[in-house]
Amino acid sequence: TMTSSMNEGIIKNIRATHIDSRHIYINIRHDILITELNEIWQKRLSDYDEYIDGIGMITLGNGNIVLLGEEKEYSHYNAILQCVNSDGDLLWRKDFSSISSESILGSSIKYSSIDDAIYMLINSNAMSNSYKSEDAINGTMDYWFAKVNPTDGTVIWDKTIGTNEDERYYSEYGDPACFVETESFLYVAMTTKGGISGTRTCERKGYEDMLVTKLDKSGNIILDKSIGNDMYTLTRCIIELPDNRLACGTVSDGNVAYDKTEPCKGGNDLWFIITDYDVNVLTDKTIGTSYGDWGTGMNMCLSHSDNNIVVATSTPINDIDNNTIWYGGVSDIWLFEISSQTDYIEFSIDAPTVVYPNPVSDVLYLKNLSGEQVNYSIFNVLGQEVANGFSYGTISVADLEKGVYFLQIEGENFRETVKIVVE
Repeated sequence: TMTSSMNEGIIKNIRATHIDSRHIYINIRHDILITELNEIWQKRLSDYDEYIDGIGMITLGNGNIVLLGEEKEYSHYNAILQCVNSDGDLLWRKDFSSISSESILGSSIKYSSIDDAIYMLINSNAMSNSYKSEDAINGTMDYWFAKVNPTDGTVIWDKTIGTNEDERYYSEYGDPACFVETESFLYVAMTTKGGISGTRTCERKGYEDMLVTKLDKSGNIILDKSIGNDMYTLTRCIIELPDNRLACGTVSDGNVAYDKTEPCKGGNDLWFIITDYDVNVLTDKTIGTSYGDWGTGMNMCLSHSDNNIVVATSTPINDIDNNTIWYGGVSDIWLFEISSQTDYIEFSIDAPTVVYPNPVSDVLYLKNLSGEQVNYSIFNVLGQEVANGFSYGTISVADLEKGVYFLQIEGENFRETVKIVVE
């Protein structure tokens, strides 16, 4: 009796040809299944006088396919949605004309199985029109975020997100905005050097920051938060993690300041940040080479085995955190896994105290305490207590090294934890 682990139907004939005291000699004849790559159908999805570049493609819940493309028309670019069935037959087409004066190749499109809707994020400086409800902010290059009906391409709602500066859009280094959908919210992340203006309500931290805007499923902005350091922070990708967290992949040449707790490895490094659902930074990690890493084409996903983050990007160098990983050509795919676990520090929602200045180099001042004595503890990013005491309004940090800390203040009726940066 013989048992085979081969797929059923592959082995056609098994025959014993000779038997002796030690061996059974088997003659096996089997057929090999050869799969051919044959063209099933082909279609042209434009008129002969059009020139359309492809940007993105998604599959809807009903199996239809929607493609996002751009078309240059005179001095402007149009965004075009085209929906086809499983045979490639065009079901509907939607044109968003003169959406931008620049290429929209950095735009993105996703299908929401939660909402049965299409979400698309397109760099745009268009004014309000038949499909866009809000003007570009001061006529600058912003981002147009829209929820689209998958049955005909009509816009359900839309929102223009940005500042009075030109926001970073598509470039050779890959600076497009990105977005992620959770069960209840939407998050748009972009690179911007604009200050408080337009839809931005928070201060910029460096020369350029990653600005994350949180929206509800009706397109209303709930809040926005800046993630940055003292130099540049360039947006690459954002994903949802378990336990009400987000992971952001960026590129930065910044020093230890604001949200960045580790120094650079080289010119530009990959900088990863984990936040809660209100975009409060929980932890961060700098990974890089001695060269300059631009994180071109960076993508992140979750490992199904341990929910850690798997990152794919490119690097032109072999000195990866002083490890001996040799590159094979001019630039290679760099694939690695990082932990997504964070330790939580409780933040009080109704905390009455405001600390300033922040960043601080010498003395922190506690506002709105009315002379009340408070106990305080200061923790580093590893959760180790580095200072403690009590205060009536000031706390000295002159003895602390440069870096990010968590200040925990406890009064008679409140407890509060705030992040501080010591310069």
